[in-house]
Amino acid sequence: MKNKIILTATLTAISALSANAQLITEFGTGQFSNDFTDFTTSQSASAFTISGPDNGSALVGSFTAVPVPTFATSKLVLVATVTTNPSSAFTVELADSNGNTAVYTGNWSSFTTGVPSTVDLTFASDSGFDGTATAIAFSTGGSGSNLAASLDSLTLTAIPEPSTYASIAGVAMLGFVAYRRRRVAA
Repeated sequence: MKNKIILTATLTAISALSANAQLITEFGTGQFSNDFTDFTTSQSASAFTISGPDNGSALVGSFTAVPVPTFATSKLVLVATVTTNPSSAFTVELADSNGNTAVYTGNWSSFTTGVPSTVDLTFASDSGFDGTATAIAFSTGGSGSNLAASLDSLTLTAIPEPSTYASIAGVAMLGFVAYRRRRVAA
């Protein structure tokens, strides 16, 4: 019985780690306007596709408020397929209803060309962002090189505090001790 309780506690703690992901947007929902004047764009039910010379354009969208999980310790994850890679930077800004932003940066070279890739973006700055996203601005780097990409989704995932990992390790240790005692007794 004790082993079952420890196993249940461990599985609960591990599932809590992955339960903190929040989908910010799927780029195919039709909620975006764009200033990709140098790009050819198309939007399907599942993606927003851009292609052309990267001269520093922007994609802007607004959506129903999305609460961001544990904002200060979160990472932004972009899923996209890049077919022509300019190896330049891009920026994603999440905005709250007051216009305050959290800025993340990425580089097209982080994507594997020709296949859907999941890339963690780097947190760059915060101008008073209140933790509830209501809009997004996606800006290309402006390298002048050709870019072709299909943007699929943007998700914010909470990064667990070190104490969470310590708790899981403690529960795992208790499970191991119980297992050893049971084995020695047998």
